Amino acid sequence: MKKNVAKLVLAMTLGLGGVVALSQPVTASASSKFTGIPTTYLKSAKAQYAFHWQKVTVGKKTGTFLIFGNFKTSGVSYAIPTKYKLSKTHRTLTTYYKLLNNKGKVGKATYRMDLYKYSNAHYRVKLNNYKAGLLPSYKGKAYTFTSVKTSPAKTYANKYTKPGLTSAYMTTLTNYVQAQYKDGKTSVDPSTADAKAQIKTEVDKQVNTTLTSLINSFNYQK
Repeated sequence: MKKNVAKLVLAMTLGLGGVVALSQPVTASASSKFTGIPTTYLKSAKAQYAFHWQKVTVGKKTGTFLIFGNFKTSGVSYAIPTKYKLSKTHRTLTTYYKLLNNKGKVGKATYRMDLYKYSNAHYRVKLNNYKAGLLPSYKGKAYTFTSVKTSPAKTYANKYTKPGLTSAYMTTLTNYVQAQYKDGKTSVDPSTADAKAQIKTEVDKQVNTTLTSLINSFNYQK
């Protein structure tokens, strides 16, 4: 999928022409004004959400795309920016984007994100629930996002994603073993200490696999 993403990003970059110049990293001349897209990670502990622009290079061509991470629901989405617009005050950066599906194809719906800059360290972002999930928008609930140089994915995954996943996996696996035991399809009694320990070991393994995938997807790693 990553090869498809890279090709799509570059194709969209070429199609944007002069507008995409805004997406190239530029040092801001004033802390509360935009002269380019943020090159850091933006995170909100309250929203349990983070996102960033990711650069991709194929040959001599370079482009950027968006990666959204909802660590409350363990979801990561990729999006292709289709248009940028800067407000007259240079304090609001509007980004229009389209999501990529699991097959790496661009969706039809266009979404809009308004990113308001308080300072180099803090931004205001509104999150709205769509059919596609919770996404940065121009409407919805507003949150203050903090700009950081290192990815918050590992910390957020362990702090916000892991507890819910562990509980869900534990319930699912325990219920499965109980049903199997009740139907006489297994001799493992899920009420015993040994069985509970085995279930916990398997749950921990599944959770760790899911978290690793989540973190790598957000960080755009193989």
